[in-house]
This record gives sequence, C-alpha cells and structure tokens, in this order.
Amino acid sequence: ATMICHVTGVPAPAIYWSKQFGQLSDPDRFTVTHEGTLTLTNPTIRDEGVYECKAENELGQAIAMTTLKNLGQEPSGISAHDGKRPDGCTLIPWRAGRCLAWDVTVPCTLAKRYVNLTSKECGLAAARAADEKMKKYGNALPSMEFLPICIEVLGPMDPNTLKFLKA
Repeated sequence: ATMICHVTGVPAPAIYWSKQFGQLSDPDRFTVTHEGTLTLTNPTIRDEGVYECKAENELGQAIAMTTLKNLGQEPSGISAHDGKRPDGCTLIPWRAGRCLAWDVTVPCTLAKRYVNLTSKECGLAAARAADEKMKKYGNALPSMEFLPICIEVLGPMDPNTLKFLKA
C-alpha cells in the first residue's frame, strides 16, 4: 500500500507518519521517502485505519489524514445466492473477461456412497462430485467461470480437473 503526502515549505519540512495516534506498528514494513510517500509492504487487515502525515519546520506544522481500508474484503461476486461460497477465485480474468472460481472436493473412492460407482469405472466418484458442484455453483455465480476440482482419494479425477491441471 502506498500513501502520498505532498509537502512543500521553506525551509523544507520534516515529514512524520503515524497511525491512529501512535507509532507505525512494524518499522521494518514501513518506508517513508523524503518527498513524503509512505509505503507499506505486505499490508494485512491489521494495518487498516487512519494514518496521519505531519510536516513540520521551525515556522509551523501541517497535518493531513488518510484512511487505509478494505484490505480484508473479498472480491465481489463469489457468494452464491444461497450464501454458499466456493473455496476461492482468481482476482484477474481467466477466460472471456470472467474470473475463475473453484471448489475442491476429495471424495473417498471406497466410501459406501461411491463404492458402487467406483467398482464399475475408475473416476466415477470424482465425476459425480463434479456434477454435484456444478449443480450447486454452475449458475449461482454468473460473473465468474466456475470449475469444480474433484480428485478421488486413490488418485482418479474428473476429466475437467485433469484438463485444468495439465494446462
């Protein structure tokens, strides 16, 4: 995160930054240029708040404030209409200008629910799990491309997961 404080004065003022009436919490992560720019490396939600830039010389001082917020906010559009959410999403477009959302399922190949399928054909538990995820999320996230990632405990995966991992 970068916060700019444009300051001029004769004589040139010293510039001090603070956060919410105190010192910056971790000086190793904060750098201030002589022009007044404050840079914070690897910002987290704990860094949100009001920052104060103070310029001071022997003739007086000036103070400006800014707010750093929304560091912990999720990208918009990843909650389905029923409040269920996929495991994650990309922040940059994946295909056709849409971000990629995914949900991971690892069905047990030998589980009672799947053993009838998996005894007939390898990968059917993953394929069924992928179908269930598509029913759940396929149309619920219209602003995103959805991909169920389904890999059975013993290794087989649904065809779309295999294609995605090879890409």
